[in-house]
Amino acid sequence: MKFSFKFIDVSARMGCISDIQRLPEFKMETPHALLYTKSGTVPHLTPDIIENITSENLGLHIPISHIINIRDRIKLSNDKIAKFIGMNEFLTYCSIINPGEKRKEGYHEKEKISFWTRFGRKCYSAAEYMEIIEDLKPDMFLMLADGDTDINSFKKRNVKSYQNTALFFDKCLEYYKQSEILKESYMLAAVEGGFDLKLREECSKIIGTGPIFGVVIDGLHDCSEHVANMKFSDIKPALDAKKLRIIHGCWNPSTVLDLIDYGFDLFDSSYPYFITEQKRALIFPNKSEIFSFSYTNGCYGVNKMHEINGKTIKTNSNQELIPPSKKKKLTIVPKYYISISDSCYADDFSPLLQNCNCLTCKNHTRAYIHHLVNVKELLGLTLLKIHNIHHYFEFLSTIRKSMLNGKFNELKKDFQAWAHNT
Repeated sequence: MKFSFKFIDVSARMGCISDIQRLPEFKMETPHALLYTKSGTVPHLTPDIIENITSENLGLHIPISHIINIRDRIKLSNDKIAKFIGMNEFLTYCSIINPGEKRKEGYHEKEKISFWTRFGRKCYSAAEYMEIIEDLKPDMFLMLADGDTDINSFKKRNVKSYQNTALFFDKCLEYYKQSEILKESYMLAAVEGGFDLKLREECSKIIGTGPIFGVVIDGLHDCSEHVANMKFSDIKPALDAKKLRIIHGCWNPSTVLDLIDYGFDLFDSSYPYFITEQKRALIFPNKSEIFSFSYTNGCYGVNKMHEINGKTIKTNSNQELIPPSKKKKLTIVPKYYISISDSCYADDFSPLLQNCNCLTCKNHTRAYIHHLVNVKELLGLTLLKIHNIHHYFEFLSTIRKSMLNGKFNELKKDFQAWAHNT
């Protein structure tokens, strides 16, 4: 497997993952997002539907906690995880991080990390974890690490996270070098240390000594508002500029642009996953030619704010004026999505988003999807997921095109201006 650069603009960079042993023709451009899975399947979507959403080569993010319970059956089949789950044409990446579920704090044992499965807690040492990876045989995997930190973690917990990760790194690397089964799998290392930038810098120096394929910034999975204020630039000099960089979390589009500007290459698709689970549809502008137009003219999306006769009001999808509630104070926040379960969409026969080319928007209306989600019909979330994944990937495609055209900074400025003025 190889990770090469196509374009670098100061910090933001465009690359390509290629030369995978089992997929010699596979090429995936970055920055991109890995499809978030549960037990190896994308929630609400089947492989044939995914093929109709996009023609791009994609990767799967497979959290270990979801796959541990069927590990024995995978081992008996002697197949790689990609073939076992019927997704052989996808890049597979196994990780200890599950951005789709809140991580439970504590419960670790000495030199072991806890995994929370549907059948309870299971603890694994570095050697036991690597045995699981040998059974799965993914294309990429994240070494064992202690990412049990957040903005509220004390210094002692941050230090412990760093020390445990350094210990796991040495043991996983030693096991990896001796394993014949993992010759075609590539290891990524985690940069830990909580919100202590000095600890993260020390951790990045340690993992930089090993033959790793990339690095993962872990311990920020809660996606709190403080995450966006972390000075990633402080630890950036200690990261190998030639390595793949991954960061997990449910980041909003504006934060994704910031992270790309910091030099991150891969994300996960937990953001459209959560939006779907909350019965919402993404409507933020995802094409460069409409970024600046959308927030000045108010013709793109819904719930645009207007000033009329000294009063702030907003419009619905039909551009009809809706006065603010007298009981609630109207606040202006970036409108990335609409809540399709709201009663205002019961008789809205427009698509989820005008000019969207996804299967959902071409064939169904807001009113129909509103009905489906409110009667808890499974098709409702499937249609929302099709739209949200398509919309999110179109956004990332627009970012890559802007890099090739040397207009990434302009795109970022326009989008964040739209978010600020929405």
